[in-house]
Amino acid sequence: NDYIPIHVRGGSVIPTQEPARTTTVSRTLPMGLIVALGDGNGAASGKLFWDDGDSIDTYGNGSYFLAEYVADNNGLQTVVQTDGYRGIDSINFGTIRVFGLASASSVQINGFPHSSFTFNSQTKELKITNINVGVKDLQSISWA
Repeated sequence: NDYIPIHVRGGSVIPTQEPARTTTVSRTLPMGLIVALGDGNGAASGKLFWDDGDSIDTYGNGSYFLAEYVADNNGLQTVVQTDGYRGIDSINFGTIRVFGLASASSVQINGFPHSSFTFNSQTKELKITNINVGVKDLQSISWA
């Protein structure tokens, strides 16, 4: 397989989505996050803006979804800032990748233990898979 290297600045949280051949199909596929923890306390943040992709002035009309993701060395918190687009209701998270952790041996999602994860001590990557929690329903992920 050929890969394109991506450089992500520490302190960033970047929303991702699995690709498809059309926008209509891609908008039904799971979302993800790339969390690149910063130096020191590992602070990172980013936002997800989601609307129908067609209408004019969704921001002015409040017809959109906006969430902020804030992470540190202990976990990630979601703050939903605007919940004005119902199309987000059917979209789930699939995989979240966290880079820059020293270690991780347990994961909790919304306070419940989650066993589908791996930690690579060489790359310092925590890969959380099979999340299957709605984008608007994810409140927190903690790792230890």
